[in-house]
Amino acid sequence: MAGETGDDRMDVIPFFPAPYPDELWYSVLCRYHVRSGNPKYAATIKELFGTNATLMHTWLASQGFGGIFNRMPAFSMTPEDIIFHHTLAPYMVRFSSVKKRRDIAAYLSGTAGHRIYPASFIQWTPDHTFLRYCPVCAREDEAQRGELYWHRTHQIQAMRCCPKHGCLLLNSGIACTSSLKQQFAPATRRSCPDMSATPCDDKLLWAFSQTLERFLTAPLDLNADERPDAARALKEAWLDAGYLSPTSGYIDNRKLFRDLCRAYPEEFLRCFFVDEGNVRTIATRIVNKAAFTMPEQYALLLAAAQVKYPFAQKPSALIHDRLAELLLKIQNQRIVPKKYEVAEMLGVPVYSLDKIAAERGVEPFWTRTAKGKKQKRRQYVIRLILQEEEKAAVKRRADDLQTSISSYLRYCVEKEMGCGIGDY
Repeated sequence: MAGETGDDRMDVIPFFPAPYPDELWYSVLCRYHVRSGNPKYAATIKELFGTNATLMHTWLASQGFGGIFNRMPAFSMTPEDIIFHHTLAPYMVRFSSVKKRRDIAAYLSGTAGHRIYPASFIQWTPDHTFLRYCPVCAREDEAQRGELYWHRTHQIQAMRCCPKHGCLLLNSGIACTSSLKQQFAPATRRSCPDMSATPCDDKLLWAFSQTLERFLTAPLDLNADERPDAARALKEAWLDAGYLSPTSGYIDNRKLFRDLCRAYPEEFLRCFFVDEGNVRTIATRIVNKAAFTMPEQYALLLAAAQVKYPFAQKPSALIHDRLAELLLKIQNQRIVPKKYEVAEMLGVPVYSLDKIAAERGVEPFWTRTAKGKKQKRRQYVIRLILQEEEKAAVKRRADDLQTSISSYLRYCVEKEMGCGIGDY
């Protein structure tokens, strides 16, 4: 066509390598550079992005990278496929709000109406400064595909061992510096020279790595918030492990921190939890507010409680089954507690108690008003003067019956009267 320039004829990218399973998008671009035969990085960057001023993101994808797909008619994948299956975006937004999930996806695909700062994507673990690889994965890739490539799973900074083979990950010779954003450094025998595998002897550390992998690979719905279910699952695990009191909701942070220190190397643990007080703050925020600061902290707590993600069944069902068990146990007590006392024993708000009981088919046994009479709202206080030893004896008896002193004294009065106080 007349008037067509050389730049116009270069708009279409005639070939592009298909991504391998779990391959980092940056690695795909590196393989394209090798196959292009371009002697300079800038020429390849301009071919791909239309300008040599683009900065590539190692863990994710450059903003607006979806424009590449418009120039590759034969390429079967979509920008969403790349974001969800070949970047660390699912891992980084796994426990984010729906709004942040959508914003980041829009930013990466180039459809965002406002800028999402790259700081939102930072992995902060301080000791990860190189692209990493698993020697066993590298040997398998070379045997099956004839070349090495960077696996996205291995680039999760908190991961210490390969979740598939259980061997320690190794640093390559490629440093993760700012200059890498304008360079193509493919995985090769030269950049990954050590092919000797060292097994990870710590089974819990391996389980931790597998949990991180699930955070990355589990299906991600941009319109769903996973944090409430995740918090409920951890709460259920802690109830079973004895870290969380079913009556008061108190978290035994000292026991939790002690067990974490026994389970993980101290130097590794300190990367995510400063001290016992920090564990208490983070654990309380997760359980009570479903607030997550870093997925690594949640993964450590999950692995310590031996819970796998994604959850085998709906966490809310697990919680309700546990509550039903406690509810029936309280119902069979000799002394009938008040409604707020039942709520405290279950560790739930008072306003949700009726709904929880109805879902489990349990009648509200804490109401003892005679049929046809309205429950009196006004309450009165009766003073009982006791000696110190008398008060101690009453308290011991109330503790034996697992109730409060007030409920025990009401029980004694009703037993003497032979009926409920309101029915006399």
